[in-house]
Amino acid sequence: HPVCSAPPPGLPAMRSPPGLCLQTTTGSETASIGSTLHGTGICKPCAWFWKPQGCLNGSECQHCHLCPPGEAKARRKAKESYLKEVRASA
Repeated sequence: HPVCSAPPPGLPAMRSPPGLCLQTTTGSETASIGSTLHGTGICKPCAWFWKPQGCLNGSECQHCHLCPPGEAKARRKAKESYLKEVRASA
């Protein structure tokens, strides 16, 4: 599987699954450095990207710009729920 474009500085080249580019563009905005792990389940969603002022770090952001709006909050809630369940069963 080909690499869709050069990886960000300091990151090794990653092979992408067929039909998925690890580095993509969203409109005129380039995906962030943190977006390279999108789709693996270990990316960290950018809480600022979908806000009206947007992410000030742009393509240099260490968080994922490809996650949908509300993903950071959804993951936080899921983690809190899981931890609550673990504490209750202990």
